[in-house]
Amino acid sequence: GSFSEDLAFVKTNGKWGYIDTTGKAVIAPTFDWAGDFSKGLAAVKANGRFGYIDRTGKYAIEPRFEEAWSFSEEPALVRAEGKFGYIDRTGKYAIEPRFDYAFIFSEGLARVVTNGLYGYIDENGKVAIAPRFEDAGDFSGGLAVANTGNSWVYIDRTGKIVWVSVDVR
Repeated sequence: GSFSEDLAFVKTNGKWGYIDTTGKAVIAPTFDWAGDFSKGLAAVKANGRFGYIDRTGKYAIEPRFEEAWSFSEEPALVRAEGKFGYIDRTGKYAIEPRFDYAFIFSEGLARVVTNGLYGYIDENGKVAIAPRFEDAGDFSGGLAVANTGNSWVYIDRTGKIVWVSVDVR
């Protein structure tokens, strides 16, 4: 993998570990999968579950999730018992798993899917834009692309349509 925080994940004999920028193994290859370090933690998979290790290879958050994403944005996205939620750096739920699908935060909002519709939540789990879109993208530059079912539109952080893009009928 690429270097992140001066460590890169590598695979040896079917297991993943980490090397430093000199090529020296610094975290033994004991994981079934390994991700990039971000803010001092990396998501790893062991025995069918995902958790997080620190830069010494010790578990900061024990493996207990079905899937886990990096702490590049906080809180971090995880899947548990088939639902998506978010955890803080201690492993405590910042937003309980309650979404059918969810994405990482961008510009303070995260896309979530409930009953097949996309909406957005803030970092406290409060609904910022109610689920009403058939598809949606991340926010960038204060706007996100979304599909109303009839058109692709751009919305602002309140959910207001600011520009209609392409008719998809």
